[in-house]
Amino acid sequence: MASFAAGDLTDRVVALIASTLEMQAEASVEPPKIFIGDVICTIEEQLARLPDMAKLLPSERSKLDAIGTELWNVCRSPSRSSNLEDKETVEMYSRVLAVAFALVDITSPYNAQGYSQSIGLREKWLISYTGHVRALEVAFEAAHICIETAPLDYTLRILKVVAKRLNSLEASDPAIDQVQLDSISTEYYMFRVHLAWRQGRSDIADHLFAKVPLKASINNRSVVVERCLHVGRGALEVGQYDASIKWLETALEQMQEIPEDQGLGLKNLTLHVRHTLGQSVQAGLWKK
Repeated sequence: MASFAAGDLTDRVVALIASTLEMQAEASVEPPKIFIGDVICTIEEQLARLPDMAKLLPSERSKLDAIGTELWNVCRSPSRSSNLEDKETVEMYSRVLAVAFALVDITSPYNAQGYSQSIGLREKWLISYTGHVRALEVAFEAAHICIETAPLDYTLRILKVVAKRLNSLEASDPAIDQVQLDSISTEYYMFRVHLAWRQGRSDIADHLFAKVPLKASINNRSVVVERCLHVGRGALEVGQYDASIKWLETALEQMQEIPEDQGLGLKNLTLHVRHTLGQSVQAGLWKK
């Protein structure tokens, strides 16, 4: 059963890769888009029914991982492109990207179940840890793209995976560095903040922001600043000037916590925050 499910899924993903490349080559056109949409729906249904990945043969896991990575590479750059004016095409690429992430996730182990019984505890921990880190890195990049370009359900699905893996890391990997856990938690909660705001739940966004471990490193600060900027800019675009000012001022407060010698690379981000804040303040004054 597992072999049949994995083989059928592999065929569908190969077809999706080919259609996505065709859409890129022809700058295109409705037939590939319609076909891609249908294939995405079918793959999502198959992923939901796929048995525990530990039951798959190593060759099946390896093949799914390879085509998932290929699909990710095919659609990653187009989905990030600001040159695509067709919102439908951008959304399509983002949906393909979400499928690619799902494949990376299911082939990145949560634990060493299904591996040889002869491996030691250290090797088992490394298998689990490497699987989590790889999936989380891809998850955050996928969320960064999908939250602005795809239906919000896609970002929600991605963040549910992040939450599950974060819980697993906290519960079963005592050797992991606390700073790294704080960094992962910060990025997770800031995406949750951004998503809650986009869902129109500013109260939940405020609640989630209170959970962010702000005491951590420069990497955490830059993540906080970037997400606050996205929320502030989004609020400005829809005329919520007070909310925009609030989140942009929060971004500036976090920038001030970064030591000057460590924050040089964030200069452009700071300028962007200040510029957007100025626009929000001016627009708010005009409104009054």
